[in-house]
Amino acid sequence: MLEAPRRIKKNAASVRALYGELDGAAPPNGEYKPTALVESSPGRFHVYWRLTDAIPPAAAEKLNKALAREIGADASGFDLTQLLRVPETTNFKYPERPTVRLVELNGSREYAARDLEERLQPEPEPDAPKTEDDSEAHEPPVRLGAAGLRRWRGEVVERDEDGELDRSLSLVQIARMLASAGATKRTVVEALRDRDVALGWNKYATRKDGGKKAYGDLADDVCGPFESSEGAREDEDEHQASSSSKKPRDSRDYEEVSGLVVERMKDLPRYTGKRPSVIEDIFPEGFPTSLYGEGGIMKSMIALHMLLHISSGRERWCRFPVSGQRACLFIDFELDRWEQGTRSGKLAAGMGLEEVPYDLHYLWASGYDSRRVFALAQREVKQHRIGVVCVDSVGLALQGDSIAGADVIEFFRTRCEAFKRLGAAVLLVDHQSGLLPGQSYQQKRQYGSVYKGYLSRSRLQLQKDPAEGTRVDGMRVIVRQNKSNFSPQQRPFKVEVTFEEDKTILKRVELEEEELRTENSMNATDRILLALLDGSAYPGDLTEKTGIASTRNVLSKLRKEDLIEETEKVAETGGRRAAQVRLTSEGRARAKKILDRTF
Repeated sequence: MLEAPRRIKKNAASVRALYGELDGAAPPNGEYKPTALVESSPGRFHVYWRLTDAIPPAAAEKLNKALAREIGADASGFDLTQLLRVPETTNFKYPERPTVRLVELNGSREYAARDLEERLQPEPEPDAPKTEDDSEAHEPPVRLGAAGLRRWRGEVVERDEDGELDRSLSLVQIARMLASAGATKRTVVEALRDRDVALGWNKYATRKDGGKKAYGDLADDVCGPFESSEGAREDEDEHQASSSSKKPRDSRDYEEVSGLVVERMKDLPRYTGKRPSVIEDIFPEGFPTSLYGEGGIMKSMIALHMLLHISSGRERWCRFPVSGQRACLFIDFELDRWEQGTRSGKLAAGMGLEEVPYDLHYLWASGYDSRRVFALAQREVKQHRIGVVCVDSVGLALQGDSIAGADVIEFFRTRCEAFKRLGAAVLLVDHQSGLLPGQSYQQKRQYGSVYKGYLSRSRLQLQKDPAEGTRVDGMRVIVRQNKSNFSPQQRPFKVEVTFEEDKTILKRVELEEEELRTENSMNATDRILLALLDGSAYPGDLTEKTGIASTRNVLSKLRKEDLIEETEKVAETGGRRAAQVRLTSEGRARAKKILDRTF
């Protein structure tokens, strides 16, 4: 509270409750459990300790900072000028605009200021001011340009919407600058602590662990993509020692950037036979696969069903061979723990499993900052040796503009590539843009930038079966692969989802011949051959059956290959003569072979 309009320390009134912003630290539970706990945004809390008597502002600030050190929180969130959000108001800082909510309140829980003073450690003496003699100790650990040096010295900083110094983001920018200049993760951690203290920010330095965890998390965020696929460098100390005799690194010396190396082509690793895959022909190893479609057609459930097969070591998923058992992680930006827990349990029961596989992991990411989510996910991939990561869905995980090519490229480059370098394949669940007049469903791609499709090496479109009416017990969904970089494009098929009281069953169902010939994912010659299995037809009839606007070139090609022949019948349409065609014996055999490959 203030005794005058300006929010400055000298205007602070007597304090009846201590308070603070945890800034990511866990709420205390024990001898310093707060009277009130308020969630300002998902996973971020404000705390209040009611006092038995009001105390002077200076004494309150001193106790606030002592409490912050004791519980490992940000000391700057406990000063006299701190603004804290009011419950039931809207937090406009985040795009989701969460509502501030009161989590816990116990008015009988009070603390005596004298007792707190006796129990809490006194504030440590401040570091001696920097002199010219020790300036060398604060030189950057890597070579920086003029702009980088200004940021290192604190002359260039980040500010929040109120124009106040944003210490957290300023430290992130320093970490990014050092990593791009070739600094190792350990170097970044040590440099962040140096800057936090030397610049007087003390964002994390005053925490109980000296900021070790916070600086490590920041370094993980920016250094993850620079690491090798085995994860963190185990020989970092040796690397640092061997590098000490070399000239300082410069962000312009690209050959020295960590993780980049020029090799001879003949020395590169090779595979024999088919390219390695997670699920043969539809989910390649090492590159993103996209599963997309309109809303409400079981995209998440089908993706989860794939992960259940992979993590349980099943030999096949919908008749496609699975390359072996591996741990999986489902990152959920859409729903919540209860829904996915129920779904996975019923799907496991539908597969005949007694329980959800031990190696299927879940991360509830809804409402959280994507940068923090992916930093945690990368650590879990390393720790649990996770081989497959599913992101549901890309639009929410992107935390940028899906239409902007630069944002989409950055997502694939920093998020998907980071998992690849850690040895995990990525399955992306995505949405589809709406239909425009004159468009067919099969022509649609993922919503947003075309780079979503370009950077996905296998692309599976889902569509509710148009031939099926409304069902209350399930749904049939067509799965069509409309892109495949490393194997022949697979024939479309259906997945039938059936809901029962205690289980959910998914099974593959084949498309009928009449349905196959309308599928754009199949080539035109195959579709014409399948249509002619019904008997002789004119070109106009074939257009109607297959949806191919112009059949002239296709028919000409089939004639040259002796797969079709003209009958004696000729029709005149719009002033043009068109001959009726039929399959030759060789053409009929080819059409039957197409069906055999499909079924």
